[in-house]
Amino acid sequence: MTWILIALVLVLLFSAISITAALRRIAVVTEQSARHLESLDAQQRADAQHQTDAQGTPNGPNRP
Repeated sequence: MTWILIALVLVLLFSAISITAALRRIAVVTEQSARHLESLDAQQRADAQHQTDAQGTPNGPNRP
């Protein structure tokens, strides 16, 4: 009976360690995804601004 209790405690301990590690990996990947989406958004905004600047006014491109 004692061995079963020890085995159960060890299984629970290793399960908790595994779950904690998995949650940390999920958190890291989520942060990386958020940074990637922010960079894509910034790039898309810059491209949209560049297209707007290139189109200029209805009479032609903006000239200084």
